[in-house]
Amino acid sequence: MLNGPPRVVLAGCGHAHLFVLEALAQKQFPRADVTLVSPAGEYFYSGMASGVIAGQYRPEQACFHPARLAQTAGAEWVCASVTRIDTGARRVYLDDGRELGYDLLSLDIGARLADDDMPGARECAIPVKPVHDALGIGTAADAVTRTASPDRPARIVVVGGGAAGVEIAICLSARLLRDHGAEKHQITVLEAGEQVLAQKPESARQRVGAVLRSRKIEVRTAVRIRAVEDGSVVPDSGASIPFDVLVWATGPRAPELFRDSGLPTDDQGYMRVDATLQAEGYMTIFGAGDCVSLVDHPWIAKAGVY
Repeated sequence: MLNGPPRVVLAGCGHAHLFVLEALAQKQFPRADVTLVSPAGEYFYSGMASGVIAGQYRPEQACFHPARLAQTAGAEWVCASVTRIDTGARRVYLDDGRELGYDLLSLDIGARLADDDMPGARECAIPVKPVHDALGIGTAADAVTRTASPDRPARIVVVGGGAAGVEIAICLSARLLRDHGAEKHQITVLEAGEQVLAQKPESARQRVGAVLRSRKIEVRTAVRIRAVEDGSVVPDSGASIPFDVLVWATGPRAPELFRDSGLPTDDQGYMRVDATLQAEGYMTIFGAGDCVSLVDHPWIAKAGVY
């Protein structure tokens, strides 16, 4: 039996929680004490990131502020990250030392990039996550292409041949072709597997392949990287691959929070949720987005939106 309104903690500022805040602002829910927990005061909408990289939008057009959204919704905003969940006591522990009690907890914290701890990657590459960092990909490519020449084109290497890596390569191609012409840059996509877009239908792969070829984007498959050095990618075999700009789009990796907190996870560490987005075996914990695995649809890719 609750004494007063339920305490609702929204951990993370993903798409699902944006809709929850919108519904709260529109008074669609019963009264609740809602706290939004997110580690940054400024976010960029991931659905517009490719457009920013391509130069179709300005970064500020894709920007939103969780504090303002929370205030409009009548919620409290806490600038922090959840480091541990005590499901028995119904408390979340934050990286600033604080802790919050909850009656309902929703987790929409996204995923990490795979292999982001590879030697040299953090120092030399621009990651596609968080989106704030990814928005710098276009300006970095612009800068090196501006000073390049047809004899020495800017070398832009994208690590990862999934949907994100391929889309970014095409967006960069469009931007650089428009602003600098076709002769001053070379874009290369490196994929560890035998083909890019391996999880997509064959028809989609053929169509995207035609686009990549028409834009003269080089695709190299079966390239397994063991390290990144200043100015070059070091594969397991063969010569190092030089770059002027390196983009890290290696796909998702599950947060460590769920296993650390004893929550149900799949083999990769994503929290298992049912059709109502409730964590298996927990009536008071929900999850959405890239950080979860849908029990009935485990094949769905971690593509940012469910």
